[in-house]
Amino acid sequence: MNPEELGNTTLNPETRNLLQVEYSKNKKIKNLFIL
Repeated sequence: MNPEELGNTTLNPETRNLLQVEYSKNKKIKNLFIL
């Protein structure tokens, strides 16, 4: 990713999306969320 793309996506608070991902060993939960 070049600096311009990074500035337009990841670093721009108006266009970026933040998603918190947590890991679990619970198979029931693992099957519920498939990324």
